[in-house]
Amino acid sequence: VQKSRSIDSQRVNGASVEVIRPWFRYLQLPEIQRVKPANRHNMDEAGLLEGAGSNGLVLGGSEKRSVRKKQPGSRTWTSFIECISTQGHALPLLVIFKGKTVQQQWFPVDLSQFRGWQFTATENGWITDQTALEWLEKVFIPNTAPEDPSEHRLLVIDGYGSHTTTDFMFQCFSYRIYLLFLPPYTSHVLQPLDLAVFSSLKSAYRKELGFLTQLTDSTVVGKRNFLACYQKA
Repeated sequence: VQKSRSIDSQRVNGASVEVIRPWFRYLQLPEIQRVKPANRHNMDEAGLLEGAGSNGLVLGGSEKRSVRKKQPGSRTWTSFIECISTQGHALPLLVIFKGKTVQQQWFPVDLSQFRGWQFTATENGWITDQTALEWLEKVFIPNTAPEDPSEHRLLVIDGYGSHTTTDFMFQCFSYRIYLLFLPPYTSHVLQPLDLAVFSSLKSAYRKELGFLTQLTDSTVVGKRNFLACYQKA
């Protein structure tokens, strides 16, 4: 309980007028003003439990005070990185599975519906310094290259450690990419993807997973079903 209170306090204090107002002044800098809308992007990462649906089967008797909701057996955490431009263009995503390496059996035979997607694996399914750099080099840089190589790009992101490594920032510098970090503990009020996209995306994913559970309620939802439900969402 004490830990939750501490985090909430940091988020409240971080989202103050004194913190947010100066941050918006960066958007008024002449260098940033010259960046075309098509070259402005927002990136964020989030995660989902492979087997956490929204409309699972409820089991229980009327005489009992509580019932249990039946869910698929998989509780593996999978992360993903999404990026959208100011004009609404979504880049291919990077999926981060939990594991030592990416395994062929995780995927269906037909990969056409996942065209352009990138896949990697980490020990706990979370983003690391290496996966952040991998996303930058394999997804962002090639998919957002301006027609005029002299033009700059803008990338608005959280100030996580994986986004502030020397390698990550040097690559951005080399490819004329301005980095604009959101102030700490303000993503719940400033992060566009977190506020406007991920909530609906996760809700749609859980709905798709719930349909799958109803049709085959004995299925242990693995990585193949995660990909299918996420792609539909």
